[in-house]
Amino acid sequence: MNIMLNNRVFYLTTVLILIGLIMNSLHVQSTETSGVNVTISDVGESFGDCIELYFKNSLEEDVYLAVWDAAGEDELTKNIFKVFSSAGELYPYTGKMIKRSEPSLKEIIKIPSGGDLTLRAKLNKYYKVTGSIGKISYSAFVPLYTVNDGKVTIKEFKQLDSNSLGIKMSSK
Repeated sequence: MNIMLNNRVFYLTTVLILIGLIMNSLHVQSTETSGVNVTISDVGESFGDCIELYFKNSLEEDVYLAVWDAAGEDELTKNIFKVFSSAGELYPYTGKMIKRSEPSLKEIIKIPSGGDLTLRAKLNKYYKVTGSIGKISYSAFVPLYTVNDGKVTIKEFKQLDSNSLGIKMSSK
């Protein structure tokens, strides 16, 4: 059957191809403009007690994060992790909740253009974990800063979400 002879098939095929091209274009644009990616991995003795955060800057300029938005210096002052039990229940954040003003130069972390940054955080210090941990992820709406002449200013706000790190259950 010649596709050109059947108008409906031709139009439907054309529409599906165009939708696919548009979706691919939007996906490429969203990954190119995201700029900062976060990946977490488990480095503790038992799953979830200590995790490593890997920040990658794919932008053409340096990016600065506040220490408290990146769990820097193993200090959490806001709920930036989602910690779930093996049954899927969310463990509550029990750490400090501190409202912050603009960070000083000492309170920001630089991620150079094309560079990366690795930090560690001990979750059991800040979350009320009463059983086994099943899944962990990083999720925060954070300001990205710039530094000009020693002055820290907000460049833009970004939602940063990491991979979802889950424990692998062994089959019996």
